[in-house]
Amino acid sequence: TQNDIDQSKTTESSTSTSIADLEAQLSQLNVDLESARRTAQTADEDYLVAANDLKNATSDAETAQQAVTDAAADVATARQDLSGVVAQTYEEGNTGPLDALTPFLTSQSVGDLSDATVAMEYIGADVDFRMQTVETCLAAASTAQTQADQKVTDKQTAATQAEEARSTAETAATNAQTAVTNARTQRSNLITQLAEQRNTTVALETQRQDQIEADRKAREETAARSAAKAKADAAASASTTPTAEPTASAEPSAEPTGSAE
Repeated sequence: TQNDIDQSKTTESSTSTSIADLEAQLSQLNVDLESARRTAQTADEDYLVAANDLKNATSDAETAQQAVTDAAADVATARQDLSGVVAQTYEEGNTGPLDALTPFLTSQSVGDLSDATVAMEYIGADVDFRMQTVETCLAAASTAQTQADQKVTDKQTAATQAEEARSTAETAATNAQTAVTNARTQRSNLITQLAEQRNTTVALETQRQDQIEADRKAREETAARSAAKAKADAAASASTTPTAEPTASAEPSAEPTGSAE
């Protein structure tokens, strides 16, 4: 009946409209997908840089720790040497290391104890200087280690944040891909319905819908190019329009004539 025919045409038109709407939605979903993929790629690159920075900082911290260990060992050795010099000085008295002090002692020495004290001060000074030097090195190494450890902490924080950003971006890209896949599946189902309504094959209807979508995109691209050209032409026209020259100021009025004498 005519009613059935009208109903069939209405259903067919509704399905065609749904496909057209879905095509526009799918086009935007593809744009979103490409954007999400680029974001995920950038986040992955940022994470790799952060991970490498953390690796380098950790290596530097390990080097700094070894420097502290070596400096501490030098301090321990210097202290042991100083203790040995003191003990040896008291044991040897005026022999051995004390011989080097002979030119500095007066002809009336106050005795072995005084000589030993002077010798300890003279000989121990060099060892004590060395000890001060290595202690300074230890302090510097400890400071460097503290800074290196802080750098590791900072890089670890940056790496963790980068990893979280990468995970978020990857999830967004996955969701975008799922949305595109679902939309394509829905489109395929609608085309199958429309093929049945038009009593044609799915392949032919798919080809027809693909052509309709291609024509739509071509029209949009043409419109976009036309709009861009019009904008560029307007900008070029505005840049070549001569500006009005400023009006010359009026000449100064003649000076008043002096009064008659």
